[in-house]
Amino acid sequence: DACCRALGISWISTPSHANDVALLEEFDPIAYKTGSDDITNLPFLRHIARTGRPMIVSTGMCTFEEIEKAVEVIQNAGNDQLMLLHCVVSYPSRPEDANLQVIKTLQDRFQLPIGLSDHTTNELTSVIATGFGAVIIEKHFTLDHAMNLPDHQASLDPVEFTHLCDSIRLAQK
Repeated sequence: DACCRALGISWISTPSHANDVALLEEFDPIAYKTGSDDITNLPFLRHIARTGRPMIVSTGMCTFEEIEKAVEVIQNAGNDQLMLLHCVVSYPSRPEDANLQVIKTLQDRFQLPIGLSDHTTNELTSVIATGFGAVIIEKHFTLDHAMNLPDHQASLDPVEFTHLCDSIRLAQK
């Protein structure tokens, strides 16, 4: 938290339990992100929603009905600061499996800002997603591709991540 503040960088976190939320609240995050595995954990979503902080909800492996219920629970808890992330949960996922047209479908169906949780090994999927209206991109980050870590194949190193950000900015122009 202190490092981010010193650098002028905002941060968010993905809690897995109510105790995580209690701890994170002490550090004043700007938002919470929930993983796809929690979209049917309605009491947990309600708990996070009641913090009043913006929520970014990942939708991988979910039916539209499950997403609908999650959105309803969050909004009924008094939180209308909500974004959904389209997500393919395989790590790494293949660009041809990204099904980016779902971004438009989610926008039309839920009338909410939609983003992409991108687990491909390239940057092109994220750049194309902005053309489909994605307003937020989640992409994993690594300092070194030689490390053997979870989700590592779907991560970008600092040079690749900088190129991704530059490409998205260019695509938006």
